[in-house]
Amino acid sequence: MKALVIKEYGSPNKLSIEEVPKPIIMSNEVLVKIKAVSINDLDLGIIEGKSLINRLLAGLFRPKIQILGSDIAGVIEEIGESVTKFKIGDKVYGDLSDNKFGGFAEYVATSEKNLCHIAEGMPFDIAAAIPQAGQLAYQALYDFSEITEGQKILINGAGGGVGTFAVQMLRKHKVHLTGVDTDVKREMLLKLGYDEFIDYMKTDFTEQNTQYDIVIDCKTNKSPRKYKKILKENGMYITIGGDIPKVIWIMFMSKYLEKRYRRAFKCVILHTNRNLPEINKMFEEGNLTSIIDPRSFTLETGREAMEYYATGEQLGKVLIVVDE
Repeated sequence: MKALVIKEYGSPNKLSIEEVPKPIIMSNEVLVKIKAVSINDLDLGIIEGKSLINRLLAGLFRPKIQILGSDIAGVIEEIGESVTKFKIGDKVYGDLSDNKFGGFAEYVATSEKNLCHIAEGMPFDIAAAIPQAGQLAYQALYDFSEITEGQKILINGAGGGVGTFAVQMLRKHKVHLTGVDTDVKREMLLKLGYDEFIDYMKTDFTEQNTQYDIVIDCKTNKSPRKYKKILKENGMYITIGGDIPKVIWIMFMSKYLEKRYRRAFKCVILHTNRNLPEINKMFEEGNLTSIIDPRSFTLETGREAMEYYATGEQLGKVLIVVDE
């Protein structure tokens, strides 16, 4: 089978298409014929190998995980003898980051616990864009507090996957939502339902006078003390990813930060695939879909897809279509 492979850390140009053996499933696994896979920050972070945390995950000197890609959608082609949740021919999707990735390929073997049935009527491309970003948005919004009407919420890095799912999830709550990103994403975000937009290249949003009830940070590229000014007293800061060392520091120092600044500091520790049933329901009710960048990529152009993703200019999720 064809796969997009990384054998040494560096830039996305280290990726190459290779012929590799088709996976052999174990008794508790299924073989998925992949239709589409989306790119996440974790894929790029592992490829670049700049973070010690990512290297501890993927290999200290060389990547042991050579086929990345976690968010897949496809069709089950084989099932192991102990599999009970699925049958051959089922349409499935899920986040494989707990199972050594493998999504940048024509097939992947994975445990049934890493997959969920695709919602009725959901296309493969929409499904592949959901798992990690959709659940990060869901868990950031609903795991720490109750969203109430009239709250002011700011999302830093609003034009990626998490921000484009969060705005849809928040529509029913009637909150005032501000998105921070590059100006190229302004029109898309305002059309999606953001009430205000801040171009971080022109304005430091932590220096403004507006205060928010909740800040969701997809970038985590500023010091926590910067958020005291723009968070209401007893407001909440939530990081979902970005600068990994800063994320880990906030996670371990949260109690100290809360005591010092009288604001809550939370870190989403992703529960993979936990909330896909709820997201399926949102899709079936017509309240949520995936925002996918208009540029189209295949496995053969996967390196170009990752290079484009690295620019940060993508509109929503970047998708690699594996099989039409």
